[in-house]
Amino acid sequence: MKTISRYIMTLALLITAVTGAWADETPLLTIESTDYESFTSGSKTFDDKVTVTFSNEVDNVGDNWGWYVESGTPSLLTVAGINGYTITSCKFYAENGAAKTGYTVEGESPSVCLSYATVFTDANQSVNIGTYGIKKIEVYGGVASSEPTIEVTTNAASEQDLFTEASFTMPAFDATVNYELVRDLAVQTQFVGVPTEPVAVKKDGDKFVFASGTAPAIALIDLLADNAPIVDGVTYYFEKQNAETGDFEPSTVNLLQDAQPGTWRIVTTATADGPYDGTVYSSEFTVVEQYDLTVKPADDFSKGKIDAVTVGSETVTIDATTGEATKTGITPGTEVKLKAKRGYVIEKVEAKKTVIPMLNAATTENIGMVVCNKGHLHDAKTAVPDGCTAVGILGKVTETGHGLILALKDATSQTWNTINGWTSVDTYAGTTLKVLPDDDARGTNLASYTTLGATAVSNWAVAQKSDYDAIFTNLGSTKSDSDGTTYDANVNAYITTGVGGTAISGYNWSATEDDDDYAWYFSSGCWYGLNKSSSRSVRPVLGF
Repeated sequence: MKTISRYIMTLALLITAVTGAWADETPLLTIESTDYESFTSGSKTFDDKVTVTFSNEVDNVGDNWGWYVESGTPSLLTVAGINGYTITSCKFYAENGAAKTGYTVEGESPSVCLSYATVFTDANQSVNIGTYGIKKIEVYGGVASSEPTIEVTTNAASEQDLFTEASFTMPAFDATVNYELVRDLAVQTQFVGVPTEPVAVKKDGDKFVFASGTAPAIALIDLLADNAPIVDGVTYYFEKQNAETGDFEPSTVNLLQDAQPGTWRIVTTATADGPYDGTVYSSEFTVVEQYDLTVKPADDFSKGKIDAVTVGSETVTIDATTGEATKTGITPGTEVKLKAKRGYVIEKVEAKKTVIPMLNAATTENIGMVVCNKGHLHDAKTAVPDGCTAVGILGKVTETGHGLILALKDATSQTWNTINGWTSVDTYAGTTLKVLPDDDARGTNLASYTTLGATAVSNWAVAQKSDYDAIFTNLGSTKSDSDGTTYDANVNAYITTGVGGTAISGYNWSATEDDDDYAWYFSSGCWYGLNKSSSRSVRPVLGF
């Protein structure tokens, strides 16, 4: 049976009665089911603090019933903290006729069970605590007072002794080890939007691709236990096993982009035009979560003093220049070992969890970082991790936590008159942006965005002269005159190094008017006024 990366841990929950202490506590976050959308099996993130997960699909009729399961398989609603937030308890509000009553669940991942328009205490449906569904959740908790650490075992006789070897068990989050020695971890899991129809894939050489062509191809050997041949004229579908009934059901999960944990198989149609008939094509395969490891020196002296890093039975290559070793896709529970070179000893090993910087918490210290489609901020001039797509470079952050992201590519060349006719928005970065309205304006280089992770963004826009001036100044440009700062090689280094962007070049419009006939545009040397009917390049931004 083929195993693909991903793993989820389930925590035991303690359910308690409501007490008077709640009157004195303020919720970390209040979530209301007001979006009137079906919540398919999977997760949604709220305010980059908590993730709400449903084990099976639920419906939502907003202010009427909230999230509920009227018929079919029950669904466990679980609330979990993310990005360093810990959950101590939740208060779930159900609709009981005209009265709303809160039910308190304590623990790190509080949950209730929804089944047949009834709310129960647990998956065993032990106690009926409300009817219809969940209308509101008050989440209590806060940022962890200290980051979780990982227990490290050494070959020292006591904790005070130096040692030559250290080991630990890979936890269920990403990790970095700095030697002297140390390592950090960061959760990368983010669920993406899923199709509304069963997911179909078709043959493309030796790979599967989605029938729509919008998802990345995946080699058969990466997916199938039997390496069965793929056949022309056949459409393949993913089915996921229902954990409660054991039945396999057509899935709407985009498996090639978001390998949700569980047991899966692939079924086929008889022909490309045939019905979805459920003929079993592959052996069952399990999807489990995996995490990433980085081992690096804590100081220059420590570089080159580690002889080997092993993950399970695999030896990880150590970069001779940086002294770092990296390994992706590690299953929790795998043993990780570090061994010093002969003649050296290790002073200490520390392991702790690292919280991924998020766009909605960006500060001026994050300027220059790479922004990915999941709302994560990654180190400047480096490729983003697998599963993320680089979107742009963080170029401006205001005191109120809003800002601008500079695109990695140009949009379609436009006249300024055309740009001026686009919709103006000023709710994102404290400035007026001219939003590119459609694919014709954006061109083939830019995807359409309204959110990055849980952060609302403007979609691609042309910024004001003062905005580009600020972005280029923030990214270290040395090209400026009395009219402002423009781009240079320092700016382009952020765009091109590691993230595959295209350098800014030539002449580019801003959204700022100069006079009745002219508007401002920038080149690699300075700012100019140009006739508004002229066509020039556009290097857009996203406002957040």
